[in-house]
Amino acid sequence: GKFDSRCKVTQASCDSHSMQPTIDCRDCVIECPPSKIEVGDIIGFIPFQECPLKKGYDYYLHRVIAIKNDVDGLYYLTRGDNNYDYNYAQMKFDGDDCKIRPYHIKWEVAGVIYR
Repeated sequence: GKFDSRCKVTQASCDSHSMQPTIDCRDCVIECPPSKIEVGDIIGFIPFQECPLKKGYDYYLHRVIAIKNDVDGLYYLTRGDNNYDYNYAQMKFDGDDCKIRPYHIKWEVAGVIYR
């Protein structure tokens, strides 16, 4: 399972509403160490410096929408649940996708406590 003694409950820290209605800034999330990440999981990650997502935020909470491989290995494409009009998975940097690698992932969200 996703729950173990290393999981913790924290308040979602957000400057946007990209994960609404699933997660609001007042809600708390149960953060667990990443295990087997699947499409549909919500992950907390720190994008690499050159990624267009990197806009001064400490981390992002987004849903995994695709899992792919390239010559450098496994990567994830993500999007906020409220980002219907602008698909983060399509953002490009130097002609490449904004690829979230396993080492960018700090936790996965195992649950939400709504306020």
